[in-house]
Amino acid sequence: MTTPMITQRELRPQLRALSRALQDVHRSLIDFSRERYELVNDVVRTRTELLGLLLTDEAFAWLGPLSKLIAQIDERVARDESPTEAEAEEIRRLVETFMNASADVNAFGSRYIALLASEPRVAMNHGELRAALGALAGPPATGGPGSPRP
Repeated sequence: MTTPMITQRELRPQLRALSRALQDVHRSLIDFSRERYELVNDVVRTRTELLGLLLTDEAFAWLGPLSKLIAQIDERVARDESPTEAEAEEIRRLVETFMNASADVNAFGSRYIALLASEPRVAMNHGELRAALGALAGPPATGGPGSPRP
């Protein structure tokens, strides 16, 4: 009697899709923050000026943790060895936790959740993010339907 071979699901495509969805969220949050910044300050005229603000201005500092999260995912995907199911699950949990409100109203998740209700761009990108998270938690590639996860 032979045991069916359990294969590891290739998770790079799902993690890349998750990174792209997070980048889209990031871009919409940058656009929102830029518009609010420009209401009080001068118009941001160049990408270089915007990058400088993203790196140094307090109005954009709340976006830093999202930038770091995207970089962490991209670094993991770039490694030679394929991400494991456990690593993918950890990333999924991290993103889920990151995107939830906390007791700190200035934390990323709290500010993000508040914008979901008022900013259509953010809400649209959030839908794509939820889909990417769902695909990451999708069915494992195993010996067959109903087989346990490795």
